[in-house]
Amino acid sequence: RHEPDLIVWPEAAFPGYFNREYDAVRFQELAQWLQIPILIGGLYLDENLGGYNSAFFLDEEGILRDRYDKQYLVPFGEYVPMKAIFGWLEPVAYALGVSDFHAGNFHTVFSMPSAGPKFSALICFEDVFPKLAQTFVKNDAEFLVVMTNDAWFGDTAAAAQHLQASVFRAVENGVPVVRAANTGISAFIDRRGNVFDRVQNLKGKDTFVEGYRTNDIRVGGGPTPYREGGWLFPYIVVTLFVIFFIFEDSRRSTARKRTIQRKLKSRKKSTKIRPVKRKAKKRAKKIGRGAVPHSHGEHSHAAIHGGGAGGSGRKKKRKVKKVWSNPMLVLLIS
Repeated sequence: RHEPDLIVWPEAAFPGYFNREYDAVRFQELAQWLQIPILIGGLYLDENLGGYNSAFFLDEEGILRDRYDKQYLVPFGEYVPMKAIFGWLEPVAYALGVSDFHAGNFHTVFSMPSAGPKFSALICFEDVFPKLAQTFVKNDAEFLVVMTNDAWFGDTAAAAQHLQASVFRAVENGVPVVRAANTGISAFIDRRGNVFDRVQNLKGKDTFVEGYRTNDIRVGGGPTPYREGGWLFPYIVVTLFVIFFIFEDSRRSTARKRTIQRKLKSRKKSTKIRPVKRKAKKRAKKIGRGAVPHSHGEHSHAAIHGGGAGGSGRKKKRKVKKVWSNPMLVLLIS
């Protein structure tokens, strides 16, 4: 195949501070000898602020043209978050090899020589953040490069899952994605999300293998619905769901209130007669048990002495029997 227009090395390909180590000259000489620009991952040391996880772009003369500093750092891997709370973990973290990097602030867009296409780099797991990739493309990046070190995944399915994140970024923004991964999957992805080429060995294994791949990518695709506002779709769905929930809750609350009001009205109509019936039942129970009412004395006299009354003698006789069955009333009569 013809010579490439760009050589991409993965994250941490240079194991040191690129702007301080003498070995960085080797890569500059390599670019000059090949007359091909090189994008390589390494560390950058700022005397005042500290270290950065960066991507360095060398032109065909080996001159450092630009640098991108990783913006989304891995918590407890590249820095200790919320030092006011977890600051006491710093000595332990540093002993375990946790770095203390600073996050970058600029959305760097690299320019290829001779008016070639522009591109941006996503380092490590930055390809899982849609907004970052979208910002690069809005800043005129025509393709994206993912530089990652997937060694911490091991030989698991996590490397393939990480590849899928790059597929989503390609489809969302309508731009090709080139992946260069340590131990992970190095591949080419077109603007429609098709993985059309990858680095693999003779057995078809694409993780923990050595090799390289050269291929063409097509740039210049038009805007996608996602770039034109489709990224708002999840927020719109959540907003509509909240509105529907509030409306439905209000409707059910109104229905419950109406049901309660109807029940209260029906109870008011039925309780106009019920108190009389309840009092009559209570009075009958008291008389049946032989209790002497505190009021209505004439009824108590009839219950005790009404054995010879005519007309309703049978009813009074029953009451007398109940009265005489109570020893307290027997004592009162005697």
